[in-house]
Amino acid sequence: MNYIKQNGYTIIQRNDAIEVNGKSYNMPSWVKKKNKNTLTVKNGKIIINGARFNPETGEFKRKWF
Repeated sequence: MNYIKQNGYTIIQRNDAIEVNGKSYNMPSWVKKKNKNTLTVKNGKIIINGARFNPETGEFKRKWF
């Protein structure tokens, strides 16, 4: 489980879901990793295992850069 509080976001990452500011979203299978998961907030963007997450729409995008 990863936890980060930054830029007005409170983010909790679990094995199969992410919780942003109290709202839970299921992660697609291509975002999940069996071992080491990563969670960062860079320039106000949430990045999980290399995929960009948009909390307003609840969508993950493969190419965020």
